[in-house]
Amino acid sequence: MGQLRGVVLVAALMLPGLASAALVDAVAVTTGTDSRASTHVNMVRLSLQKHWQQRWFTQGNWYLTGYWELGFGYWHGNAGDTGRSHIEAVDFRPVLRLQRQVSSRDATQFYVEGGVGPALLSATHIDNLQFSTTFQFGSHIGAGICFGRDHRFDLEYRFMHYSNADIKKPNDGISFNVVQLGRRINAVHPPLALSLQ
Repeated sequence: MGQLRGVVLVAALMLPGLASAALVDAVAVTTGTDSRASTHVNMVRLSLQKHWQQRWFTQGNWYLTGYWELGFGYWHGNAGDTGRSHIEAVDFRPVLRLQRQVSSRDATQFYVEGGVGPALLSATHIDNLQFSTTFQFGSHIGAGICFGRDHRFDLEYRFMHYSNADIKKPNDGISFNVVQLGRRINAVHPPLALSLQ
């Protein structure tokens, strides 16, 4: 746990420098709990995001865009049969987002999104779950809104899943129902696709 806490602390301290260098343009905090009735694992996660400048399929009411996301998570649960009550996780994923066109920079903007990428866990068990490998794949689907001046804030529901894709068994995997709140931190925002209707 100490190593991941150190990484999260370093990331937080480097945030102003990363933002000024345009390497990170948004941060998000995620919290939630696992979806199984038989286990009780809670998640807290900090993520750094770099939004893409590209927009595709902009002729209709929706357009496709995305961002890179680097996440640092802490999972806490019962010791269970494994004797382990916490795990730290680091994951990286590209995220595709289907976002609604809006007529002004202050109008609430709806979206749906999904992403998948590699993840590394600090341990292979928590509560009564066994993951077999510290290497996992982290994925999510979600829906949310961007709001505030220039859509600076982002509120989202996510269903997140971690699994090793049966590289080695047992592969219990874990899924979380979470809420995520994000904020753009870079003064330079990518151009918004505004509806002309």
